[in-house]
Amino acid sequence: MKRLIISMTPSLRLEGSQRIGSNWKFSATGQAFVTVDEAEFVYLFRRDSFLEVELIRYF
Repeated sequence: MKRLIISMTPSLRLEGSQRIGSNWKFSATGQAFVTVDEAEFVYLFRRDSFLEVELIRYF
């Protein structure tokens, strides 16, 4: 039996990508936990916010 963990902590997640011409692609992904209560399970991940940026060249 699995237990479902439900959190009321608000989080933000943004993803996007854009082709630049025929040879380039720009991608960005970001995630952040806004306000984390110490009593919630996600408190363990409160510092796991990130921003990832990629510039890819196709040839």
